[in-house]
Amino acid sequence: MGVIAQPRDKDYKFDFALFSETNASTIKHLRLENCLVCHPTDCDFTPFKHLRSLSLKRVKVDEILIESLLSNCRLLEELCLHYCLFKSSVPKIVSSSLYHLKVLGCSKPYYINAARYARFIDLMLVDCLKLTSLDCCRSDMSALNIYNTHVLRRIDFSVSFKEFKEYLDAFALCATFPELEIMRVEIFYTTVTTSLKIAQPLKHLKQLEFVLGLSGLSGLSSDEDCDLMVVLNILQASPLLQKLSIMLEPPNTL
Repeated sequence: MGVIAQPRDKDYKFDFALFSETNASTIKHLRLENCLVCHPTDCDFTPFKHLRSLSLKRVKVDEILIESLLSNCRLLEELCLHYCLFKSSVPKIVSSSLYHLKVLGCSKPYYINAARYARFIDLMLVDCLKLTSLDCCRSDMSALNIYNTHVLRRIDFSVSFKEFKEYLDAFALCATFPELEIMRVEIFYTTVTTSLKIAQPLKHLKQLEFVLGLSGLSGLSSDEDCDLMVVLNILQASPLLQKLSIMLEPPNTL
């Protein structure tokens, strides 16, 4: 059984207590969109004891609810958080059952002189002993903290050359995963450089999908080549690589 909440005009206040009045313990897949998610009033997550996948898209939520769901849904295998707005900054993902995690563009609000802004959340993964797939594209890779999560085989992330340290730190983090075999990385140029060198080897990487965004190079002439030494640097750090895919996204000339 699956559930979808998708109001059109404004955020609907979705209360998990709704399920406490029903025989909903057969729910295996839950998807919520464009709503405000509230805790069960009695903190009863029994109706979700068989939940296998949870997808939240453009949902207002807090980290306490996410942590409570993970601790009570012992069969949850897949969690997707798409452009969710969190109340605070560091949601902690702790799960012994989770295989797949996707966090895309999730943020938290902050205020300067009464003006409201948003920044990416600082995601923390702890004791995700079965996590094999992590997608954190369009998120802040430098704000990712991982502890005791060792079986990751696939990662999907994005970085920018705006901050060289962020780029190097992202690959240094990937080098700590002893079973990482598949990587998809989007790199957005703001400048061209050949000076960056990846120090730690990606010892077990076998498949690399490389997306090079040229949005910061709109001034390039049509006959000017983009420096792809960044690709060579990654190849030099990947001694067992078997499959390479490179896609160039043209600059926005509008």
